[in-house]
Amino acid sequence: MKKMKKILIFAVLLGYSALFFNCQDNSFEELIEEKQVLAKDKPTKFIFYKGLKVRHRFKATEDELKEKYDKKKLKTLYNKLRAKYKKRGKSKTTFIANVNPEDEEELPNIFKILEASKVVLPQLPYEEIEDHVILNRINKKQADHDMIKNDFPDLTDAEIEANQATIDQYYSDNLDYMTLDEIAQNPNIYENLNTIPKTTSSSLDLLAIWRVSCILSQSLANGYGLVRASISYGLASARATESAENHYPAPIVSYDTREDAYRHILWNAMLAQYYFTISSKAPRIAFAKLVGDANESSLCGANNTADAKEMDLHNNVIGRNIWSEKTSYIQFFGATIGLSLPSITLLETVIFNKVEQESCYIVKDHGIVSYRYGISEVKNIILQMDINVPVYINKFIAPRRYVTTTTYDYSDCGGGGNIPLINNNQNTLLDTKANKQLLNIYNKNGIQFTKNLTPIIPDDEDCVKEITTTTTINACFISKDPNYNPYQ
Repeated sequence: MKKMKKILIFAVLLGYSALFFNCQDNSFEELIEEKQVLAKDKPTKFIFYKGLKVRHRFKATEDELKEKYDKKKLKTLYNKLRAKYKKRGKSKTTFIANVNPEDEEELPNIFKILEASKVVLPQLPYEEIEDHVILNRINKKQADHDMIKNDFPDLTDAEIEANQATIDQYYSDNLDYMTLDEIAQNPNIYENLNTIPKTTSSSLDLLAIWRVSCILSQSLANGYGLVRASISYGLASARATESAENHYPAPIVSYDTREDAYRHILWNAMLAQYYFTISSKAPRIAFAKLVGDANESSLCGANNTADAKEMDLHNNVIGRNIWSEKTSYIQFFGATIGLSLPSITLLETVIFNKVEQESCYIVKDHGIVSYRYGISEVKNIILQMDINVPVYINKFIAPRRYVTTTTYDYSDCGGGGNIPLINNNQNTLLDTKANKQLLNIYNKNGIQFTKNLTPIIPDDEDCVKEITTTTTINACFISKDPNYNPYQ
């Protein structure tokens, strides 16, 4: 049971994500088009947001944007919006300052937020979100940058870059406001995303939902916004769970295994991938770290043993690092205008290969007491591991790998009896002094090499003898038992 709660978080989110992707219809597309038209027709209005002059085109007032959007303030805002539209439908009143406590609702769940955000996001200068929303803009990165320039007309490109965090927060606050407004204004559209499907309903599922709420509350308290955090958490969790199940089908045990390592690494990469910003990596990585740490915290119901917790935290770091390595900045006339994100398929491939080829199995329990590692011993081993090496502590070890090396014998071609070594996987000459000397000999004898080191023999090609050697490579493992062989 030690990780069932965490696993169920992913499973529940996966089930709900499937529900999201199946419930779209033309009404959402029509809403998006309507919002875009209305945004273009709004009269120019200037406000100040944290000292920056903004050509404001969104619904939130200047005073409302001065509020810190924590959970309590957003709940109050949401219920005021609900009351406004409810009253407007009856008597055309534009707003109600006070809300009847008996009529109050909690903030919309993550699933309503995900769906409503699809209507709002096209009005903001954020990137397309794979698996979520597609923004049909010509030359999109430049169009997004032009949108920011139009909203902040007094700022130069350099000043936009210098004030990136404030500008990003401005759009995030408006995204939260408009998403809550969208749900409050159209409750009938989102009401079907309010209950737990019968197939997943149980006390453990309710606990998983509570943990999601706890983790998102922490991210909201740290200024990461309601909508951006919900989108990132929901999509990343569903994608990581689905991908792990595809790569590691049952009956592999799912906790503390290679599958678990893969899921955590991919999950943290996906958290950074899906947490969208204007053009900065740092907030994405920081958000992924906060969520990853909160997921292992007892404050949000985690009950892992110390070694399992350390394993997850270690693998989480690897995922964030891989995402950062595969993500670059887009420059336009010297200004950073966005990020070049890796595809999700690429991240999955890179992470799967890393887990299968570079991970290390800490053999915690051999079935023999004298060779068993204690929890604190495993934790210390992980703490001393290279941060680039994925770790796991439960069966099964990664499969053996087989590396083939091809060498060529040119002894019958006039070049002597020596054999230059070529790495067949990378098609490169192994860097040895002997090989450099051999190249000189072959060149003198009229034998040349192309860039991919395929020899060009001037006369008799049959003189070349190909020698292939296959080497077996066992995966890394750490064991107290000097005679232990995890492949037996």
